[in-house]
Parts: sequence; C-alpha cells; structure tokens
Amino acid sequence: MTKPGKPPLLALPVELLHRILSFLPPESLATVSGTCRLLYHQSSSDLLWQSLVQDSAPGARLTSPFPCHSFRDLYIAHYPRWFLPKNKVWFSDTTMLGSLIIVRFNPRKGSIEGYRLVAQRRSIGADHYGKDPEVLVHTHYPHLQLHLDDPILTLDPTPIHPECSWRFLPEIPLPVIAGTIYPTFLLARHIPPTLQVNNMALWPPRNIPASQRVRNHSVGNFRGHAPRNLAQASDQTFRIQQFLTFGQFGGVRMDEFVTTFSTLLPELWTPTEQKPWRGIWVGDYSKHGFEFLLLHQPDAASPASTTINGSGGEGGDDGSDGSDGVYQGRLEAIKLTGDPNVPRGEYSWIAEDIGRGGYLRVADEEMFRGARIVKSIGHVAREGFVDGELFSTLACTGLKHHMHYVSRCGLSWANRRNADHFLPTQLVMISRNKLAQYWETLGRITYFERVDIERHLHAE
Repeated sequence: MTKPGKPPLLALPVELLHRILSFLPPESLATVSGTCRLLYHQSSSDLLWQSLVQDSAPGARLTSPFPCHSFRDLYIAHYPRWFLPKNKVWFSDTTMLGSLIIVRFNPRKGSIEGYRLVAQRRSIGADHYGKDPEVLVHTHYPHLQLHLDDPILTLDPTPIHPECSWRFLPEIPLPVIAGTIYPTFLLARHIPPTLQVNNMALWPPRNIPASQRVRNHSVGNFRGHAPRNLAQASDQTFRIQQFLTFGQFGGVRMDEFVTTFSTLLPELWTPTEQKPWRGIWVGDYSKHGFEFLLLHQPDAASPASTTINGSGGEGGDDGSDGSDGVYQGRLEAIKLTGDPNVPRGEYSWIAEDIGRGGYLRVADEEMFRGARIVKSIGHVAREGFVDGELFSTLACTGLKHHMHYVSRCGLSWANRRNADHFLPTQLVMISRNKLAQYWETLGRITYFERVDIERHLHAE
C-alpha cells in the first residue's frame, strides 16, 4: 500500500525507476531532477549519464569523467555540442576545395576535437592498359591519416556554474592560432524546408540528401543568423568564424570569414547488402591529388535483375548482362572535397544504371579480370568551374537527355572541351571496396577506394 498522496512512480523499486529514467533524453532527465529530492538523486546517477556520454562519443571507451567530477558534469560541460562527435563525419563549404574532418571525443583531455582527414600519395606512377597501350592507368596507393598538427576544432569542457549549468551558448571561442587568428565555434540555425527557395545558397548542397540545411552565403558573415534557442539550432551543421587582429588589446579586426560544416547521415555512407557501394571513398585525380567522395546509391532502383546461368556469377562472353540483386539502380559519386576544375559538392561521375540497362561487359584483361564494366559519365570543367551554370541546367533536364541538350545548345564534341560537361566513361566494378573509372576521351584510368571511417575515430 502506498501512502495517500504519494505518486506511484516514487513507490517503484529503485532498479525499476532507474530503468525508466534510462529512456529519457538528457534535457528531460535534467527536468526530472528538479521535481523532488528522490528523483534528483536517481536522475543524477552517474550510470545514467555515463551511458549518455558514451552514446555521444563513438570510438572512445569511457571509464572516467575526467576532467570533471561526474559524467553528468561532463555532459553538461559540452552541452549542447555532443552532436559533433556523435555524427563523426563532417565536410565543409570551403571555396572549391572543401575539407573532410573527423570529430571525436578525447577522453584523455575531456575535449571534443576535429581534424582534417588527408590522403597522401605514397608513390607516383602509371601502367599501360592492356586493351589499349595508349591509355594510362594511374597507380593508387593513398595513405590516409588525420592532420593532428592542425586541429580544425578543439572544444575544452566549459566551466559549470551551478545556478545556470544548462546554458545555451550559440558561440564558443576556440584556441587562438599563431597569436593573431581568432576562431569561434558557432551553432547554425537550420532553414525549414518550406522556407527553402531555389535561388537560396544552402549547405549541404541539394544533391546530397539531408534532413537539415542552413544558409552558406551571407553578405554580413551570418551576423544575426545565430539560433536563439535549442529548437532553432541544427544538430547536423555548424560554423567556424575566423578573423585576423593586429595591434594590442584586440587591435584592428580584418579578413573575417566563416566556414560552414555539415554532417552526412549515417545511412548515406553505411553499405548494406542491397546497396553495397554506399560509403565515403577516396579517388585519384591526377595532378589534383586524392579527393574524397560520397558514393550514393539512391533508394529508387531499377527492377531487380535475375542471376544468369543459374550460378550467381558475373556473366561471360555469351552476351548476358551478369546482373544479380546488387547490380541495380543508379550510382552517384559526389565530391566531398574538390579541385579548381570540379569543386566540392558537385558530381564527379554517375552510372545511371549499374544493372541491365548500363551493362557493357565482364573484363577479360588481366588487370581487371572478372570485373563488371558499366556505362557512366564523368564530370569535367575548366579551371575555376566558370561554366557551372551549364551543369545546373543539365541537372534539371535529366541525364538521359544529355546528348539532346548538348546538341540543342549548339555545343559540338570539339568545343565542349571549353565547357563544364560530362564525358562518356566506363565504371569498372572491381569489388565492393574498389572501383575504377575509364575516362575514354582523356585516355586514362583512375582508381577509387572505400575509406574506413571507424579506423580514425580512436584518439591516439
């Protein structure tokens, strides 16, 4: 029998009450702690808060709340910025080139840190293609590592004030760089889909699926764009503002610029049995070096193909298309980092149908023996991407009408070299972790390789 007037919740066994509280989000847990003494003690349990911190810090095994006294204090110290390590992968709108960063929690310092992922070339060389000796096959030995000497983001735990511990801070100063560069971390305000118009500059770009987008162009460097509360703040984007100062006591402020970062939804880069090429990849772009791409397999797919010869193989010389359940639909390579010709956020190449509709052959040359080869198109442009408007129009008309659109614009195959356009290419599907693009017109073959993101999540 419970005492008259005592809430049934408080009469539950402690273990059951703890179980119920474990389903609450952090903000609700904090609200519950202010209702009565019993719920304050129960909702302040470090077991509850350790679980919340651990869920937000993939790649780190947390055994201590250092440098805080409890995991609750540690959570509050980085509130509401835990979405940064939880989302892991971020890419920026830095002009033309962009950047790909990995954000992770460092348990040795209790800080949230973000570093650029860079790919270095181990060796430079090229082989000749067996089917055509005039075609060069670029060697592909990327060495991937985090640029630990140049952190993009360092957020140390914020001191906790008992009277206002759950403060909403849209701006946090970051460590000063070289004594003159002052960076600031900024939360971003997401733009509801109903307010997004066609001519609005948004990040991430529209060709990358996202549930939240923010402005990525502002004449006033986003002054007045900061979210006023948690409901307005995006947990999929953020900004870093930087400016130079000269002179004493702050001096003259100049060269201010803002970089916007967006995350990639996990389902976009997590492969499945039906979409095995989804992921973050690194590709060889010759003189531009290595660049990172999102390989996107949209959910809309062509009708399932049948396995040929009853063997589940990749086809042969009998003209069969070698399709099975995974070879269907469209495969898009979208640049997360770019170069002066084709910048970040643009398509690099597209295979409109890796199934029956795009099938060419199964490779019999030694270099790619047994690999499926399908039709694709590759994006090229002049330096500076000066004709990007042509591609925007092309994207709106649909890739199937590419040839018709080019001829309607009066562009011949000869003069298209001076415009942003797509060339016919062949996609060589070597494995689920390695691909190659045969740029027929350019006479070269380049490789693409899957990036193991989890490998870079552990603090050294």
